[in-house]
Order: sequence, then structure tokens, then C-alpha cells
Amino acid sequence: MRRALGRLGLLAAGLLTGLAVAELGVRVSGRDPLDGILHDPRAERGSSQCLQIDDDAGYVYIPGKCGTNSLGFPDRETPVQRPPDHDRILVLGDSISGDRAFAHFLEEMLSDGAGRPTQVINTGVPGYSTLNEVGMYDKWGETLAPDTVILQFCLNDYAGTPLLFEHEGRVIKVLHHRSEQWSRSSRLFSLSGLYRLVTYQAQARGTPMETLFEPTEAALSGLRDRLAEAERDFLVVVFPAIAQQWDPAAIKAHQRIIPYLQAERIQHIDLTESFFVGGIDNLQFARGPAIFEDLDAQLAAFNLPAEAATFLKSQRPKQLLIEKVRDSSKRDTVHPNFLGHYIAAHEMAQFVEKRRN
Repeated sequence: MRRALGRLGLLAAGLLTGLAVAELGVRVSGRDPLDGILHDPRAERGSSQCLQIDDDAGYVYIPGKCGTNSLGFPDRETPVQRPPDHDRILVLGDSISGDRAFAHFLEEMLSDGAGRPTQVINTGVPGYSTLNEVGMYDKWGETLAPDTVILQFCLNDYAGTPLLFEHEGRVIKVLHHRSEQWSRSSRLFSLSGLYRLVTYQAQARGTPMETLFEPTEAALSGLRDRLAEAERDFLVVVFPAIAQQWDPAAIKAHQRIIPYLQAERIQHIDLTESFFVGGIDNLQFARGPAIFEDLDAQLAAFNLPAEAATFLKSQRPKQLLIEKVRDSSKRDTVHPNFLGHYIAAHEMAQFVEKRRN
């Protein structure tokens, strides 16, 4: 009996040690869902201090926190009142918009032209699906009264990006567009990143993408109709997966969203061909610094105008996203580097200028 108890004690000690090592690994690797979504260097302490529940959009940035302005937008300070003689564009999006590059490029491109100065307001929030983005328009659209609304669509937007955040002592879970307080096993959630990782990811994988096809598309059609009634332009910009080979979910989403936009006659730009023409792997986020060093050749490969080099070389490292590159070996199939953002802004600017003329 004594020997058996001793073996049980060793087994228990081994299990506890293994769990402690796994817990430490989750925390050190940044895989804890509570802190693993927002990586903005201006954040005070990861995602848990950045977000709050919102009735319209599900969740939003806390105004003034994590690099946002007083309205909670990842942008410079934005006057609610439109500046005199300015056009205004409202960008709805997720973490791609939240990287703050293409919206900034677009504003400079349009304001440097012969037309009216243009203000581009960027409202991108990490993890957003199309349903969140339409909710953001519900929250701010009439107040900001844009001339044009650009909705940035990522191929994971039918599902959204699951995340957790902590606000006012509560652990909040987000599945797709919904935000709610986590009630089950809340004590373990408050203590263990390993428990959060295992249980939350298992739950997040349980909802098929197909269940969100119709709600997402209904939201897009509804927004199109409201904007048409208000005489505002609407543009959906589809960002492809940043990889030569797409996973089945990305393929399925692309095969669904493009025919839908065409059938519904929703103005759209599909960036897939433009991203692939010069080698889509060159738009990997981690390749940003190397691409900038060989900028003229890269611009030629992507059939971009020569003046793009002067434009990009005038930008700050923050706008070029280069300062955010940390691991050159990591592949990110969602977020393009600065050159992908420039390509996107270039095509958006062509759309806006054509509509103006």
C-alpha cells in the first residue's frame, strides 16, 4: 500500500509539473487567448486592456486606449464635424484595417490629386467579422456622414476571429460577432491560460463556416441598400490569403463571396490577381523590410507605377509596418505587408476617382 501510494504521489507530482510547464509555455509563447489577439506596441498590456462590450458592434476599442483616438478609432484624432470642402471615406474592417496602413495611403493618394481634399476615417478592430463591421456603421455612420463606405473583407470574415478580453473584472468571450461574459468555469478562466486555450479553441472550432454565410451576406445587402438610400457609395474590398496555397476554408470563402457580390451588384475589388501577379509570398508581413530595400524591382513586378517608390519612401516606418516585424520566419496568411497595403490603396483610389469623375 505504501509503495502504491508513493507511485500515485509521483504520478500526481509528474502531472502537476507537466501542467505547470504547459501553462508556462502558453504564457511565454503568447498563445493565451486572453492576450494573444492585439500586438500593438502602443497597447498598455495586450488585448485585455484594449476592448469593451458594445451594443451595436459587439465590442469596440476603449476610447483613448491602446493607441486609439478619443472616439476609439485606430487613427489620428478625428473631428466628428466634417472639415469644410472635404470628402469623407469611412473604412470598416478588422485587424488588416487596424494595421493603419492602407487607409493612411488612400487618404494621401486622394488628397494629393487635383480633386477635393479627402479625409479617410479608419475604424478597423482586430477580430471583426462583417457583422461587427456593419454594427460599427450602425454606431457611427449617420454621425460621421461619409460620402463613401469601404468595407475590408478578409477570407476569415464569414467566421470572424475568436478572442477573449478582460474588462472591468469580467472575462469576455467573442465568438463570431457576439460578445458575452464567460460564465462557465470562470475561476479557472481567471487563473489558467492553458485552460483558456484548450476550452476556448475547442468551442470556437465547433461552428461550421456555412452557418454564417447567409447572415453575413444579408448584412452586406442591407448595408448596400441603406447606403444607396442615403446616396453614399459602397465598396467591398476582398483581401486574399497571403499564401501560394490556400487552406480549404479560405478557398470556400473566396468561392462564396465573389459570386455573391457579383450577383448582388455590390461594387467590389478582388485583390487576388493583383496580389499574385508579383508573387504573393513577397507580400508576407515578415518580408516587409527586405521588400523595402529592393523597392523599385518589387514595384515593377507588381505592375505598379514608378512614382510609388517616391510615395512609399516618404512614409514613416510606423506607416510601413516595418517596426512591427518581429519574427522573420513566421508566416502570416492574413495580414499583408506595406506593399500589399499600397496595392490595396492604389486600387481603392482608382475606384474613388472614377466615381468622382
